[in-house]
Amino acid sequence: MPKTTIGIITILLLSLHISIFTYRVSHWSIGIASLPIILLIFFVNKGKLSRHLTNISSSKTMWVLTSVQGLLVVSYVQLSALECIIPLLSSFAMEWAKYQILEQQYLYQNRNQLAHNNREQMDEVFLQLRKDRHDYLKHITSIQYMLENESLQDAKAYMDQLVGRYDDVSTVVSGESAAVSGVLHDYQRKANHHHIALKYELETPISSLPISQDDTVVLIGNILSNAFEAALHYQQTVHKQATITMKLQKRSAFYIMTVRNDATDIPNEILDNLFEKKGYTTKKGGGHGVGTMIISEIVEKHEGYLDFAYKQRHFTLTIKFPAIV
Repeated sequence: MPKTTIGIITILLLSLHISIFTYRVSHWSIGIASLPIILLIFFVNKGKLSRHLTNISSSKTMWVLTSVQGLLVVSYVQLSALECIIPLLSSFAMEWAKYQILEQQYLYQNRNQLAHNNREQMDEVFLQLRKDRHDYLKHITSIQYMLENESLQDAKAYMDQLVGRYDDVSTVVSGESAAVSGVLHDYQRKANHHHIALKYELETPISSLPISQDDTVVLIGNILSNAFEAALHYQQTVHKQATITMKLQKRSAFYIMTVRNDATDIPNEILDNLFEKKGYTTKKGGGHGVGTMIISEIVEKHEGYLDFAYKQRHFTLTIKFPAIV
């Protein structure tokens, strides 16, 4: 639900509560008259109040709602059973508004964190490219010396080592935007550090997906984060090297992305609700499941298709986007 809508609902509920309160402690005419006055003040200052109450990065909104609910309990003590219906329904509605605000706060913080991480990832890619360019002539000189001394096996071994190292950077940079390259390179680096076999089999660049760059970065960032954590836990539990494979191909009128990773056993109650609602996650340690919810929302936003399967300790996520939107 849009933040502005939540803010308007919240203000209307506060107005209703205050009107009931003034009706109980003073006179009914004052209570009735206070409602349009409060609403008038709201619409006159709509922009300022909306921005304040819909600022989900601030905890003040939650304190305002909770404090008002607590203070107004006093005004409900002497109400009749029939009169209690409105304040009770209003309180439930306010709790719902608080839940919506908290849910959007999780999404907001997740996107901000991903944006911050992506900037660092891009810096890392460009730094690596500058290092490689700086060392290029040194490598050529070393190989030339080995060949001049007919150390062919040493030269071949040295070349193989260089090719393997440059392949990691070349794969994630080729045809990709800087933002996407940063994400791919960052997880390649993490996988190498933890000895996880991460493979990118990209027949077409991820940057060519028919969605915005921001959504692309958030999408693959959350997908790779989930796959990496699941694979790392599998590797630490089973004591075998874990594998992650990300594929992207274009078939007919669809872009098809498939991500497959090793994973430990996932309970059925989690699988049944995965990608459907917040609170279900495959991560250990009590994650919020926000990442899977964001993935689902991005796919739905761009009229895509999402499916997943877990079989024999392999989790496979398949996402399809129409090539023409």
